[in-house]
Amino acid sequence: MIQTVPLKPDAGPAPSAGDDRQRRMAWWHEAKFGMFVHWGIYSVLGRGEQVMLRDWMPIEEYTPLAAAFHPVPDWADQVADQAVRAGARYAILTTRHHDGYCLFDTATDTFNAVRTGPGRDLVREYVAALRQRGLRVGLYYSLPNWRRRGFWAPERYPDEQRAIVDEIHAQVRELMSNYGPIDILFHLVDAVRQGGNCVFNIGPDARGQVCRRDGAALDRVGAWLRVNGEAIYGTRPGKILTARRQSACNQYGLFTCRQTIAYLILFYPPREYVILSKVGPAIRKARMLGSGQPLTVEPLANARWKLGGLPALTAEELAPVIRIEFEAEPYSLTFDDDAWLDGAYRAMRDEDVVAHLRV
Repeated sequence: MIQTVPLKPDAGPAPSAGDDRQRRMAWWHEAKFGMFVHWGIYSVLGRGEQVMLRDWMPIEEYTPLAAAFHPVPDWADQVADQAVRAGARYAILTTRHHDGYCLFDTATDTFNAVRTGPGRDLVREYVAALRQRGLRVGLYYSLPNWRRRGFWAPERYPDEQRAIVDEIHAQVRELMSNYGPIDILFHLVDAVRQGGNCVFNIGPDARGQVCRRDGAALDRVGAWLRVNGEAIYGTRPGKILTARRQSACNQYGLFTCRQTIAYLILFYPPREYVILSKVGPAIRKARMLGSGQPLTVEPLANARWKLGGLPALTAEELAPVIRIEFEAEPYSLTFDDDAWLDGAYRAMRDEDVVAHLRV
């Protein structure tokens, strides 16, 4: 017998699946920058994670790499500290790559870190190190398993298909059950420019240590984020972003937005001043985000704005950022007719243009 429990008179409607997903994804949209860690027994050879397939290595030649895989005791702490220095808000670890080797303890296969060279659960160490530093925890799990003959020739090994699927289900269940709450399970993440995230990929060596090249690049990104992180963390594409291939001011760089504030990240900074076109409404003020140096704001014909007083930049300086405050949420503008040739451009928002064309 099915019984129904009436809602209390003051109870609101139950949250929809969409509302719950939005709540769970809120931190992801705020984070914006993470670190991807590709690591496994392939690091013993130092030729990338695809080496088994790329070099056509037989199983009997590839399997012994597991015995030679010996991470240093503090590898997870080193990786987590690198993520913090880089300004990453989360990290994603390859718990199993295409070679089928598991960095975690699994009851499904002895080809894992606990039963081979490391002799311990590396995923558990990684999760603990990230949580200790307040970083969100991401796990990557690869569906292919190159060591399974049924993966390559399913018609010749039909019985293996069920075994492959069962193994995937069991291992993913282990990952999502044995390490506490997991923030990201990565099969595929389609990071598009509309509200996506950027993850910086690193490949530690066989001892689990970040190589000097990757560390230097991440440290430089981290130094930039410590100055300009306001333009990244918690921002949104905003109404400046349109479906057009060339966004507003793309000759200088890219916009991110937060309510009435837009951040113009200058990949190609001009000298002395910037001309903002195809963006509205009116600009109240502007300044360099890093130094706080105010810029002059001058309105021009055709709804353009001249931001003057840009500081001289050195060749070593990464993309500087201009913080621009508008009277309302900034949006993209487009041309309606040829009036702009006379300097009499009539401002139209993109959504207004769509309605105009339909008429």
